[in-house]
Amino acid sequence: MKLFNTTLGLLLVLISCSTVPHTEQQEKVKNDTGDLYLGTKQSYTAPEKGIELPNGYDVQFVSLLARHGSRYMGGPDEDIALGNLFEDAKVNNGLTEEGVKLFNEINALKLLQAGNYGLLTPKGEREHLELGKRMHTLSPKFFDEATLMVGNATYKPRTQASRSFFEIGLNRKENIQWENHDFKKGQDPLLRYHKITPAYTAYLDSALWMPQIERELNSTAYLLLVDRIVRKYFTPAYLKAFKEEHKVFLDGEGKETIMSFSDIPLCIYDCYKISKAIALDIRPNFQNVFLDAELSQMEYIGDIEAFYEKGPGFKDRSASYINAIALLSKITLELETAINGKQNKQGYLNFAHAETTLPLVVLLDINNVQVHQNQLKKGSWKTSKWAAMANNIQWFVLEKEGEKYIHIRFNEQPATLPIQSIELGTYSWEAYKQYINKITQSVHMDYHNQEYRQMLQAL
Repeated sequence: MKLFNTTLGLLLVLISCSTVPHTEQQEKVKNDTGDLYLGTKQSYTAPEKGIELPNGYDVQFVSLLARHGSRYMGGPDEDIALGNLFEDAKVNNGLTEEGVKLFNEINALKLLQAGNYGLLTPKGEREHLELGKRMHTLSPKFFDEATLMVGNATYKPRTQASRSFFEIGLNRKENIQWENHDFKKGQDPLLRYHKITPAYTAYLDSALWMPQIERELNSTAYLLLVDRIVRKYFTPAYLKAFKEEHKVFLDGEGKETIMSFSDIPLCIYDCYKISKAIALDIRPNFQNVFLDAELSQMEYIGDIEAFYEKGPGFKDRSASYINAIALLSKITLELETAINGKQNKQGYLNFAHAETTLPLVVLLDINNVQVHQNQLKKGSWKTSKWAAMANNIQWFVLEKEGEKYIHIRFNEQPATLPIQSIELGTYSWEAYKQYINKITQSVHMDYHNQEYRQMLQAL
C-alpha cells in the first residue's frame, strides 16, 4: 500500500527551529501477542478453542472464501526505497548509530524477500494447512467420504499456494479429487471483481476519503512522529542536505517512493508490518522503531483507506462493497444446487485477496460489520479484525430431519447475520435465501443470473 505525499511546512519548521535533541521516550518491544497494529498485514489468529458444528445435523456441502496467507511484500517496494535512502546516507556519513542498526535490519529484510516478493511466507503456508485441518475436524466422516471438490484461485501464485496447502490439510485420507481453476488476469468477475467493475473504478478514482488521510498526515501528532524518527536515524547535516537537494529515492520498480521526510516513517512501518509474517527466529527486528501510540496512529491511516476502499464506507452508499454481489450470487447458486440434491461435488472453495473477502463480509453484514461512517472514528473499525491474512468465510449446508439449513462462519466462529437464526450461525435455508434475495434485488439482480461480468457492468 502506498500513501501519497503530504506537505511538510510544520515539520520543516520543527526541524529547522529546534536545536535541542528530542528526549527519547521509553520504547516498548512488543511480543507476537495482542495488538501489533498491522492492519491488512495482521497474521491469522485461529480460535483458541475449536467450535463444533451444531449437534444433530449432517453436513451435505461446504463452501469457502479465504484470503491468502501471510506473505512477503507484493513487490520490491518500500524495502528497496529505504535501502537506497540509507545507503545514500551511509555514503554521506549521514547515519546515526541507531541509523546504522536500522540499515542492517532493512538489508536483512531485503535479503529475505529477494526472489520471494508476493509469495507466501512459511507462516502463511502453515496458516492454510492448519485451516484445512481444522475444517476436517468439524465433520471427518463427510470429508473422508467426499469425492470431488472445486478449488478456485486468482492468477496470483500466493492464492494458488494457499489453496494447495488448504487442500492438503483438508484431504486427510487423500480421497478428494480436486477440480482446480486459476482465473486469468483481467478475466475474473468472481475473485477479482474489483478490477472489472466500471462503477467501482469510478468510485476509487473519486478518492472521497483522501481528505481524511491528508488531515492525519498533516496533523501535529504525525509531523512530530516524523521529526522524532528522522532525527533518530539521520544526522542533522544529512537531513539538511536531503531537504536542500530535494533527494528522491526509487523502489525496485523505478517508482518515486521517498520524496519527503514524511514518507520515511510510512516506509519503515510497511517493513515493520511485513516482518511479522516471517518466522520469529529469522526475521529482522523493527520493534524498537515506533512507540505504541505511533503505530496506532499509522494503523489508523491504513484503516481509513481500507474502510472506504473495500469496507463499509460512506453513509447511504454501497459502492465500496456492492460488487461482491457477483461472487455472492455464485456461492449462493452452488449452495442451492446442493440443497436441491443436484450437486455433483461436495465443496466449492475460493482463495483470493482482501479486496475479495472484505467486501463480501460487509455485503452479508456478518457480525454487524456494516456500520457506515462519513468520518471514520479512530478505533471504531480495525482492518486487522475484518481483513487479516487468511481470513475466511465458511458455509455449510446442513440437514436435520429432512430440513435444510445454512451454517455460516467467519474466521471459523459461528457468524451472525441480520436475520432470525435457528441457533448461533445457523439459519433455515428459506430465511437465508430470502436474505440473499433482498440483497440482490436491492440492485435489481437475481442470484440465478450467471452472466457475472454483465452483472458487474450493470452496477
